[in-house]
Amino acid sequence: MSQKQLLLLTKGDSNAFSSLFDEYYPRLYSFCLKYLHNSAEAEDIVQDTFIRIWETRERIDPARPFISYLIAIAKNRIYDSIKQKIVAHKHRGNISETMWSQLYEDDRPFWDDIFKLMFSAIEQLP
Repeated sequence: MSQKQLLLLTKGDSNAFSSLFDEYYPRLYSFCLKYLHNSAEAEDIVQDTFIRIWETRERIDPARPFISYLIAIAKNRIYDSIKQKIVAHKHRGNISETMWSQLYEDDRPFWDDIFKLMFSAIEQLP
C-alpha cells in the first residue's frame, strides 16, 4: 500500500480501506492461521484487526511500514485469544473438580459402594 493510500485511509476514505483489505487479507489470514490452527478463529482475528484499523485510522503513520502495524494488532489479538482459552480451560477443570467433589459428598455411600465393586472386580481380573 502506498503512502498516498494510507493518507487517504487516515482521512476516512472507504475505497482506500477496501484496497487495504484486499491487499493484506490473505497474508494476515495466513499469519493468524499459523498460530491458531483454526480457520474460524483466524478469520475472526483478521476481521477484528481490520475493524481496529478502521477505528484507529487517524493514528496511522503513513511514513511507517503498514504491515508491521497490522501484524502487531493481529498478534495482540492472537495472544488475547490464547489467554482466554487457557483461562476457560482452567475454569472448566475447576468446575469439573468442584462438581465431582460435590457429587461425591452428596452421595458418598453410593459412590463408596461403586468403588468397592469396581476394586473388587479389578482384583478378580487375571
